[in-house]
Amino acid sequence: MKQLQKIIPVALVILVATHSRVQAQTYDSTLLVGTWHVDFQATVDLMSDAQRVQYDSLDATSQQQMEAQLNGQYFTFTEDQRFEASTTSTSYPGAWQVETTFHLVLTYDQGAAFRQKIEQLDSHTLVLQVVEAPNSEALFHHLHLTKTK
Repeated sequence: MKQLQKIIPVALVILVATHSRVQAQTYDSTLLVGTWHVDFQATVDLMSDAQRVQYDSLDATSQQQMEAQLNGQYFTFTEDQRFEASTTSTSYPGAWQVETTFHLVLTYDQGAAFRQKIEQLDSHTLVLQVVEAPNSEALFHHLHLTKTK
C-alpha cells in the first residue's frame, strides 16, 4: 500500500507533464494561410554540424546558387488547403494538410509528396523539419520561412 502511495504522485506528475507538453504543441493551422518566404540565413543557422561541414565544403559558386535558389522560394497557402510553391521562374501547385502529429503534408499536383514536422508556427515564423521527401539526400533538413502577406 505504501508503494502505491509513492507511485500515484509520480504517475500524476508524468501525466500532467505529458498533457502540458501536448497542449504546448498545438498549432492553429489557419496561421499557415498566406505567403511565406524562405529565409536562407536562418535556414543555414538550423543546419546540423555535419550538414554545415558539407555545406562549407562546397565551392563559393555552388553556395551562391543555393542561396539564390532558396532566397527565391515562396510558399502560398490558401484557406481551401491548396498551396503553390514558387521560384522566380516556376510555380508548383498542390494540396496541403496538417496531420494531428503536427506534420505538414504537401502533395504536389504532379504526385510528389513531402511530410514536414512543424517545429514553429506563429503569425511571422514557420520552421519545418523534413520528415519524408522523395529526395532524402537534401542538404537542408530544416526550412525557416517568414510570412510576407
